Amino acid sequence: MNKKERRDYFIFGIIIVVAVVALILIFSGGEKVDNKEVIKIGIAAPLTGGVAYQGERFIDGATLAAQEYNANNNKKISLTIEDDQCSASKAISVSNKIIDLDGIDKVVSYCGASSTPYADKLRNEGGIMFVSSVRLSIAEEKDPFLFNLLPPPKDEMDTLSKYLISHNFTKVSVIYQQDFFGQTYLDKFRNSYEGQGGDIILVEGTDSNTAVDFRTSLTKIKSTKSQAIINFVAHPGNYDLILKNSEEVGVGLPFFSEWITEHPSLIDLAGERAEGIIYTHPFKKLNTSKFNQFYQEYVSEYNEEPNIDSVNGYEVVMLFGQLYEDCGDNSRCMEQKLNSGKSYEGLGGDISFKKYMKEGDYYLKTISGGKFVALEE
Repeated sequence: MNKKERRDYFIFGIIIVVAVVALILIFSGGEKVDNKEVIKIGIAAPLTGGVAYQGERFIDGATLAAQEYNANNNKKISLTIEDDQCSASKAISVSNKIIDLDGIDKVVSYCGASSTPYADKLRNEGGIMFVSSVRLSIAEEKDPFLFNLLPPPKDEMDTLSKYLISHNFTKVSVIYQQDFFGQTYLDKFRNSYEGQGGDIILVEGTDSNTAVDFRTSLTKIKSTKSQAIINFVAHPGNYDLILKNSEEVGVGLPFFSEWITEHPSLIDLAGERAEGIIYTHPFKKLNTSKFNQFYQEYVSEYNEEPNIDSVNGYEVVMLFGQLYEDCGDNSRCMEQKLNSGKSYEGLGGDISFKKYMKEGDYYLKTISGGKFVALEE
């Protein structure tokens, strides 16, 4: 049985259990099942398309959390999982399904780029929402019901900029994908890096869905006095092509990136070309008893190591379970608890939010010996 089949079997099983209990109570003259005893969570993630790998790992973590929670609690978590392909247009129909048809007011959107349709509905419905990626800049410090599962990207780019300046990389060029994700990181990096005295000599944008050659951009960069290339092109296939084209035109500059660089396919595709890339990441390596237990269970279930998406998927489902203990099914109460600064248990320690974003630090990692490892200085 593959992972998708296991997820479908698990979700189907929850539906059967609830239906059987309801029938037993009805025919035995008992009271109706209290729907509030089932914590309904809608999760929209890319399960097809260019970032399906990330979405699948997120769902794997979430499914494992629901299984664990249901095995240890009288209340049950029910996951409604939909594929929005990380597309804002696709998210419109998915939001209609999850929120309007299924009546779910607790929603998790993996992609910030596709989060708006869910947020627009929940703003009026009084729901609560989590996003696993960066949020739209215009939504920062707004919408008190919407929380990010990663610390602020501003902090992430501050970490990268500080490293660059302290290591005398004072002149750089940027390649970025011309979409919500790439533009967000370009803006955050520009503000941070230039604010710390750095000089962005050249910015080259690309349509990440159609780019098949980066040699023109890299030739332009080669003609400048850039000391490094900052790459905000997330897809590993395109990153590999950038590295390959860089060798072909003889650029020879070090590469720096953000957290989504940590994708096994990049190493599989690029091999030695990927060696030495430095990138930001929300954690080096978690080493708590709770994480180690999660790690073992995840590897046993999926036969691969968990990544940041797996962790976020697991933690957000468990967080809903803890919030339910405080608030029952009341989403507004959950929102208020999180905005009060109250901490909840996570895999690496306490989870809390400030200005609607998860509190935490960013670190620098690198690719060395074909592995993603913490950057040791």
